[in-house]
Amino acid sequence: MNAPRGNHRRQARMRTVTEVQPDIIKWFDSEVRTRAVNDVGYTVTRR
Repeated sequence: MNAPRGNHRRQARMRTVTEVQPDIIKWFDSEVRTRAVNDVGYTVTRR
């Protein structure tokens, strides 16, 4: 049985989506997270 015609396009889209995933590990670094939050205009205050 042949695959649907759009299947190769879907596979290419899914591959692109998985390749552009953010680097989640860096967000566990509090300095990186704080700098990113400050860059968009918010402040981080420790309690």
